[in-house]
Amino acid sequence: MERNGSAILTCNSTPDTAITWKFNGDPVEDEAFRQYTTQNGPDLNLSQVDFTMFGHYSCWSEGRMLSSVYLPRNRGTGAKRLKSCQWVTSDGPVHGGGFQFQLSHSLSPYAEENTMLEVTVEAIDDLIFDRKTKKFFLREIIQPNSPKIAKCEDVGENLMVTIEPPSNWSTPHSFFTLEHQIHYRLLDNNQDRFSSSTLIPKTASSLRVRSRDPLVLSTWSQWSPWKNLTQ
Repeated sequence: MERNGSAILTCNSTPDTAITWKFNGDPVEDEAFRQYTTQNGPDLNLSQVDFTMFGHYSCWSEGRMLSSVYLPRNRGTGAKRLKSCQWVTSDGPVHGGGFQFQLSHSLSPYAEENTMLEVTVEAIDDLIFDRKTKKFFLREIIQPNSPKIAKCEDVGENLMVTIEPPSNWSTPHSFFTLEHQIHYRLLDNNQDRFSSSTLIPKTASSLRVRSRDPLVLSTWSQWSPWKNLTQ
């Protein structure tokens, strides 16, 4: 526990156990620490905490370490805001040097969210401690998996593209709809075109698709693999 420049470090032991405290492996009875530390039973009181006292503290009895704690430097005061939260699948990549964790919830996909989720992340790097928070609605970070191109059928001078939602998308699909976008390339000049309709020119040589939730305008899914069309 740290308070007003002082700290109390607690050892996981009984009050009558003979305890020796160490700082980064050295006994705290050394001259450099003696004027700032007092031992009250198994606890170690630090009367003045400065940058020289940040580090790893451990309590020992009869040559065995009973417990340990890091006393880190707090990077700034108060809770900072996380820059962003992103929806990823368990097998999806983590971009931009971020990290991934699993967040459980009891929200119903059939009900509207009324309460924001709050995520607090704490991290320690060497002797620096950092804490950040982020509040958001789950609907704000939804990102579907990539859809699948089921088939392409001739309809006059066009192709009708049938797109299947990702296998883990909520059902029934008639209720949990998805908006699709098709990226295709023309055979004659290799130009790229985009379409929100499932009808594309028969002169397309290849295509790929992506999806998003139209109700909350979620992030677009990753593109599906390119599909070459046989003319």
